[in-house]
Amino acid sequence: MDTLLLLASGLTLLLSGAHSILGEQLVFTRLRKDGVWSEASLNLLERRRWWSVRATWHLVSIMGVGFAALLFSEAFGGIGVERTIGLMFVVATVYWAVATRFGHPAWIVMAVIAALLLVPN
Repeated sequence: MDTLLLLASGLTLLLSGAHSILGEQLVFTRLRKDGVWSEASLNLLERRRWWSVRATWHLVSIMGVGFAALLFSEAFGGIGVERTIGLMFVVATVYWAVATRFGHPAWIVMAVIAALLLVPN
């Protein structure tokens, strides 16, 4: 077991969680008042675009969790970098497709990346 990789994994996981939680509290709740998008927010971007910004914010956290999983895996000998990153892309694909209601085609590219990394050579 590699203690430094294990510590780095834990810190990466904490950072990812803090990114999403604090983003919701400090950024996105201020853009909405009583669950409704404020006029100032809507003047900057249309509501649909705000959902994309919010989804992108959390996608960064998902990628961070993937990196934490990679570090954790490597601390114990690993299941392989490609497999770990491929699994991260599977989760990111599902999240992005649901978060954007299949409206943003990035989920297709992420699914292809996941397949390329997970299909045996």
